Amino acid sequence: MTCVSVVNISSQETQKNVYFKELFRFHHVLNAVKTRNGTPRSRIKFASANFGISDIQLRKFLGLSEDYAPDPEMDRLKTAAEMALVRTAEHFKVSPGRISNLVIAK
Repeated sequence: MTCVSVVNISSQETQKNVYFKELFRFHHVLNAVKTRNGTPRSRIKFASANFGISDIQLRKFLGLSEDYAPDPEMDRLKTAAEMALVRTAEHFKVSPGRISNLVIAK
């Protein structure tokens, strides 16, 4: 029984670490997208190239269509924390709620 809980703790710690790394990354991504000069396309391409996130995923998170215009049909994630939560949950194939609970747990 002890070995199982140690594995779960390790896995939970790994998930928390990945979340905080993604949070740091998305903080810089959003800053780059907001402060960089140019068209929305060039800002997304810049952030994609410099931070290792596909432009497709960035467009999805920012609620932009294929032509980089706001898409009212798409949900937009507003904060770096939301983006990090979704990306970490997708990586570990768990719900965003699970990651959120891990992050707020002591």
